[in-house]
Amino acid sequence: MPFHEHISTKFGATIVLWQLTENEQTIATLLSEKERRLIDSQNLSPKRFCERAASRLSLNRIKETLN
Repeated sequence: MPFHEHISTKFGATIVLWQLTENEQTIATLLSEKERRLIDSQNLSPKRFCERAASRLSLNRIKETLN
């Protein structure tokens, strides 16, 4: 997962930079079963699936750093 950087601004915003290079099969293995099924149920194109999964994984990473 080419997660590049996690930036917190002085205003409380969080920015996550990720160069999305994974294919659908690879990124699906990084998701929980529940998250994968939820995204699968949306019948997205492989590209959109990867974008949605990357967003979900980025949010999970932010939540982990806040706890």
